Amino acid sequence: MVDENNFREDLYYRLNVVPIRLPALRERKDDIPLLIQHFLRELGGGHIKISSEVYDQLQMYDWPGNVRELQNIIEQTFVLRQHDDQIELDDIPDFIVNKNLASSKQFMDIPPQGIKLDDIERDLIQLALKKTNDNQNQAAKLLGITRQTLIYRMKKYNI
Repeated sequence: MVDENNFREDLYYRLNVVPIRLPALRERKDDIPLLIQHFLRELGGGHIKISSEVYDQLQMYDWPGNVRELQNIIEQTFVLRQHDDQIELDDIPDFIVNKNLASSKQFMDIPPQGIKLDDIERDLIQLALKKTNDNQNQAAKLLGITRQTLIYRMKKYNI
């Protein structure tokens, strides 16, 4: 802006004494639980319990709107939650969970200790069933498999 004469050069140098870089929220996801608790306290909900699945989903999301988007989601979730004393996975907006499922990054990250493919498949089946209120036809459609295949795999994993 200084080069384009849209900002005074002397003012720029006066303000640019100590540059402070604040990384985007997607670069500091460990801050998300602390920010959630802070926003809940501001809303008067410091006593509300949050399930670990909620924390997991919110930490997997990329937060293109940064901290302001997180604050808005927490306010929305606080107001629309189903239980007075807790926030569960069903309370957070669907687009966050769906975006996390669609993210190839989630499936490409393999922990150093490894992971069993069966565990991932079982978790995806359970998540699809939860999202569809145990409707097997809809869950199978979400997973891109037939209902018969879903039933077979549910038996395989004792779901």
